[in-house]
Amino acid sequence: GGATGGGSLSSDELYLLDIRQEEKTQWMSVPVLGPTPGRRYGHTMIFNKPLLIVFGGNNGQQAECDIWVLDVEHSPFQWNEVSVLHARCPLPRVYHSAEVCREGPAAGMMVVFGGRTPDNRSLKDTWGLRQHRDGRWDWVEAPTKRGQPPEPRFQHACMFLNSKLLIVGGRGSDVNKPLPTAVYDTETCEWRNIASVNRFRHSCWGMGPLLFSYGGFDHKSPSAPTADLQVLDLDRAISASLAPPMPGSEEDVAPASDVAPPGSGNTVPGSTIDLTPAYPVGEAPGQVRGGAFQGAQSQAPTEGPRPATPPRARPLGASQPPRPAVEIPMQGDVRVSPQVIVSVE
Repeated sequence: GGATGGGSLSSDELYLLDIRQEEKTQWMSVPVLGPTPGRRYGHTMIFNKPLLIVFGGNNGQQAECDIWVLDVEHSPFQWNEVSVLHARCPLPRVYHSAEVCREGPAAGMMVVFGGRTPDNRSLKDTWGLRQHRDGRWDWVEAPTKRGQPPEPRFQHACMFLNSKLLIVGGRGSDVNKPLPTAVYDTETCEWRNIASVNRFRHSCWGMGPLLFSYGGFDHKSPSAPTADLQVLDLDRAISASLAPPMPGSEEDVAPASDVAPPGSGNTVPGSTIDLTPAYPVGEAPGQVRGGAFQGAQSQAPTEGPRPATPPRARPLGASQPPRPAVEIPMQGDVRVSPQVIVSVE
């Protein structure tokens, strides 16, 4: 899916990149039988083993809220549209974010945040999609018990740190207004703002306690894409948000783009980063995609015995055991802070 530079929609073919042999990587078209999700842009596609899940987007005529799944463990591949129980579900949307929660009470759910409606209204709602043991699917809206939900936004990114959902960057109706990074704790249903990565239409990913953001558009110059690589230490950023800083203290949490803009002392032109993972990436817990936000009202009872509750992650600000350091070997002045670590042009 997606749109081309000329504004037309790309095909809805499915492609696979085999990265097991770096010197021989190539894209391959994956044959699929039967109906497909159709051409669209601004949608999300995530992997929740063994399913690829496509949600929402715009088909060139209107925004959608449909769900399509493809089981990668059963050949030949075939897309299936999901019928969801009950009428309560997210509005049709485009440019939203989605990610799978792997830990805590919402483990196994695809969590969706924000986006833009057909009438160009930015959204700030959070929903979880789950599958019951009997095959039924339903949506659960995430409750807020403490804090305020993030400002409405679209063209943002999201990721999970343990049981915490991070909403990174994005834009609202005012393209020049940067938006703070927001953290939602699925254990306590609490929202909190931390240091910001001020980008939209960027990509981001996590490794251990670090959040990496690459590219996207800057709110100060929104007409040209950037080539920045920004790194945020999430543990330190969350800790900094829990204790109010002293007036005039340098520990005050500032937007990332105000801490290490391109051209500052933390910019290392033409360099590369070799990353050593702090620990191996684990598998998702089990095959059940049916958790629930702590305190959320279920839309339908689950038949049969429920799965064992996965180990719960620590709430915001909880002490953490020592862990191996994540090394970032680079030349130049690189510092770790609750804001940007590195910016590469």
